[in-house]
Amino acid sequence: MLASTVDITRSIRRVRGGSQAYLVEGHDGHTYIAKFKSNPQGTRTLVNEWIADWFFRALGITTPEIRLLRLSENMIGQADFHFQVGSRRVSVGPGLHLGSQCPANPNERAIFDFLPDTCLGLVSNLDDFGKALVPDVLLGQTDARQAVFIRDRSSKNHKPIRAYLIDHGLMFGGSRWIFEDPTSSPYNMHAAAYSLIDLNAICSATVELAKSLAATDLFPILQGIPAEWLEGDDRQELGRLIQQLFRRLDRLEKLVRTHVQLILRRGEDHTRSPGGPAVRPHIGAPIACGS
Repeated sequence: MLASTVDITRSIRRVRGGSQAYLVEGHDGHTYIAKFKSNPQGTRTLVNEWIADWFFRALGITTPEIRLLRLSENMIGQADFHFQVGSRRVSVGPGLHLGSQCPANPNERAIFDFLPDTCLGLVSNLDDFGKALVPDVLLGQTDARQAVFIRDRSSKNHKPIRAYLIDHGLMFGGSRWIFEDPTSSPYNMHAAAYSLIDLNAICSATVELAKSLAATDLFPILQGIPAEWLEGDDRQELGRLIQQLFRRLDRLEKLVRTHVQLILRRGEDHTRSPGGPAVRPHIGAPIACGS
């Protein structure tokens, strides 16, 4: 389903991350993480998010709704949207940008991007971490596999937390639009989740589902990409990328099996690099399991 267009009506604050996104409010009353074209990671990362969203939904993985966000000249005059590039401030231009809808109103419900390992068993859709390994490998994810968590009041299985998998901009090697088959599995901030699920079975079933996807199903999604997100020969390069992507389906089972074996062999430490930065909260703070 093609994303609808929402006008940005208010800037709330900048959020951390390489794309220098902002938390904004739309005319529909929802809040969004706005990723702007010409961001420091490149406009192609918006295209990556757009394509990855289709794969995640087709594979039944929980991920926030995406919308096209329209930034007007009038709104630019009211809010200071800009990128910091070295010592320079670069203003965000008007037009269509990408919005990832917050799964809950952050003014009413806390949204967290860190969950202690001891709380992972309370996540109602923990299998999604295993499922996500498949599109991460297929689409060449080169960033940490990230998620946010909210309390799921509708849960019927006594698991009160739901995970939403986010941030797909560095699929396809980010702006390089290449496929890399790394020697280690995509870095997962919540790697302990793998030990709580049947990773082999989940990945096998998700691979079979991915192999049933057809390029013709993706074409309407590609046609919905705003023309202003494609520069120079990007359209031709995108066609090449999609052809390579569907050829990778023939190797997908083998590629995923390699990653699963790495994960099972290394346990939860397979994603951690010594001396790496601590995981910090994105919108909220770590969930307290007992509260």
